Amino acid sequence: MGLSLTELKFSAGEARMIFGILGAALLLFAKNRSSFAGAFMLGWFFSITLMSLRPNWLFIDIPSNRIASYIGFPVAILAGFAIVKILSAIRESGKQFMASQVVFSIFLVLLTFIAVSGLYDNSQTLNIDGKPESALQTYHASEYLAEVSDDSDMVLKDHNYLLADSWMKLNFMRGYNYPLSRGFFKRYSDETKPREQCTNLMISTPSNADAQKCFEGTKTNFLMVNPKLDATQFQKSKDFWQVYSAEDIAIFHKVP
Repeated sequence: MGLSLTELKFSAGEARMIFGILGAALLLFAKNRSSFAGAFMLGWFFSITLMSLRPNWLFIDIPSNRIASYIGFPVAILAGFAIVKILSAIRESGKQFMASQVVFSIFLVLLTFIAVSGLYDNSQTLNIDGKPESALQTYHASEYLAEVSDDSDMVLKDHNYLLADSWMKLNFMRGYNYPLSRGFFKRYSDETKPREQCTNLMISTPSNADAQKCFEGTKTNFLMVNPKLDATQFQKSKDFWQVYSAEDIAIFHKVP
């Protein structure tokens, strides 16, 4: 399911998107552009735009909002190109019939629009009801586990109920796929695209026979979960010890 134009606009930023589209149009119809540089820039912009709006046309199975997060790079370059071209054209025209004060005023209006739009975009992404305490707990828990574990250990974290869990990779620094992560629940129930179930089973039903096979196959022996939602199944089992406890995060160790 692709994004709408409005969603894509907010992903890139309104000012950047407007000037980016203008820059793409100027580059597309420019007579003296570099063929390679222009083709590369336009291909970069249009490919990400198409993948964000119509991923099914390209048979892409990646969340559209994740793809759209990369459109800011080509859009920013195209927007810069558009602004330079506009100001250059105004400056050339200004030699004949435009005073320097008028050129400066137009530049000031453009700068104000970009600044105000950028501040608005940032305000939309800020979380007023932030939870720095929970994020700090996640950081300290992962820091602790990184110190007491080594490369022979495998960690499984829960992406659904732990805040700022993606930053754990920076504490472990053990490769792109470390630690393992239980993703959003909908990915495990999609019948049209069967996916692995182990990362869900090892947290949801750790004593289940299938989950035990997953533990053996992945060598997972540490689990990081939210104790308010996923601690009971581990506390009731003799196969797990709780080795770390905080209000919003707990670590369980699987007994060898």
